[in-house]
Amino acid sequence: GIPFTIRPHIHNHDHKTASSTVELHIDNKKVGERQVEGLQPGRWVVSRFHHTFETGGWHTGYVQIDDGTLAADNRRYFAFEVLDAMHILVVNGAPSSVRRLDELFFLQAALGATAAGEKPIQLDIITPDRLADSDLGNYPMVILANVESAPPQAVTHLESFVDGGGGLLIFLGDKTNAAFLNQSFSGSNRLHGGLLPGPVIGMSGDPDSESQLTQIGQIDGNHVVLSSFDDGRTGSFSSVNLKAFWDLDPGEASVLMRTDTGAPLLCEHAFGEGTVMVFASSCDRDWTNFPVRPAFLPWIYRLVGYLSQDTMGHRNFFQTGDDVPVPVSATSGLRQLLVRKPDGTIGTVGTTSDPSAPLAFTGTDQAGVYAMYPPGRAELTEAFVANVSAYESDLTLLDDVLAEATSDEADAESQSRQARVESGIRELLVPGRPLVTFVSQPADLGAASLQGRSGWKLWNHLLILVVIVALLEPWIANRISLRHYGKPREIHVPSPDSARGNRHRPHPVSARREVERQEAGRS
Repeated sequence: GIPFTIRPHIHNHDHKTASSTVELHIDNKKVGERQVEGLQPGRWVVSRFHHTFETGGWHTGYVQIDDGTLAADNRRYFAFEVLDAMHILVVNGAPSSVRRLDELFFLQAALGATAAGEKPIQLDIITPDRLADSDLGNYPMVILANVESAPPQAVTHLESFVDGGGGLLIFLGDKTNAAFLNQSFSGSNRLHGGLLPGPVIGMSGDPDSESQLTQIGQIDGNHVVLSSFDDGRTGSFSSVNLKAFWDLDPGEASVLMRTDTGAPLLCEHAFGEGTVMVFASSCDRDWTNFPVRPAFLPWIYRLVGYLSQDTMGHRNFFQTGDDVPVPVSATSGLRQLLVRKPDGTIGTVGTTSDPSAPLAFTGTDQAGVYAMYPPGRAELTEAFVANVSAYESDLTLLDDVLAEATSDEADAESQSRQARVESGIRELLVPGRPLVTFVSQPADLGAASLQGRSGWKLWNHLLILVVIVALLEPWIANRISLRHYGKPREIHVPSPDSARGNRHRPHPVSARREVERQEAGRS
């Protein structure tokens, strides 16, 4: 139910102006199309799609452009999980025993206005003194509603939470202490300059007045929270009046909403990996009629949903050939996981020698969506994608890159363009492994070729080994033959005593001649 913003970044690598059609496909359906006209060579353009998912769980898709060249690089895949429900921590700075006078009365009513039996957004409400002891890691975002002050430990706790990727929404009001905010939420002594985009200057208007001070004026219709308000599809801010608000110095923050006098009303401020949004008025009816206007419900619902969703960035996005690390649970340890590749074949997650990432999948040889799940548990599927690197699409000449690569301006001025290019090419060659020889002049090609063929190569060593084996082989064969086959046979000559029993005795002369022959044979 919360709209996502999907922003493909498109670059024109050609040398002429390009136009193309950009399509968004989600879960095998085309859900959006944009036209890109007049994209200049070497320039970027960011297209913008808004899509609302009706169901939770993992969703996949891709963005592609209609272009006839380098087709493999015209598509980018993505995969992310849409939450079914979320818990949000809300710090109530002005609680009341009278329900309609409580600071969070309208906020709770708006966020709880869902279909029967469904509670996708659940609020865990605390007072400021309990903020320091709360486990913020259990929540995607925190709301501060008209908080006057908080312990120093709580402010540091909030800074660490947002810096790590959490969302923070601040509503100001009659309890707001400008001195406390400027000291604890702003200034160079705070992390990233403070959770506020800038100091609180002062209050404008009179909350007790019966007449309005200003109205909502300009809004940023390109932001996902306000995109549908720009054309009136979700509602209109024309009937929203404000009796009072706090003047803010937005600094470098994005001002998403302004009053009709131009004063910042809703500011978005990046803080580390997280995001802070500040609304300069109250979330109840003390200073504005906004909570009872029809636009308040979709506005606060989108605002909370936007801050609660984890900004994807490059999470689950890899390039073909990358090793994909797999988180390891401290309770389940190293688990067996299967990975279904884009072509339907199955791979496995293996172990690595890296203690910080003991499990990884290394078979990302295809561009597309990969599904990872335990054996026999396809319902627990998680997804990630591998996209083709865009480097090969960059048709910039290597000479131009190397000529501008010299970081030392003095060297760049003293060397000619050709010298800088040659120096850059030499640096690209692998040191200590002269597999490639750089030749700057064609006339030197012959000498470089002869030099490359000179010296002792692997085949020289192999040839010497073969010669040695050829020389040793006959000598070894002769030695083996003499040892096993060169010994004379021993002939047994019967003694006279053993021959007495022989009926036919040989003639003495014949016997003597036989012995002589045997002796001659032995000699």
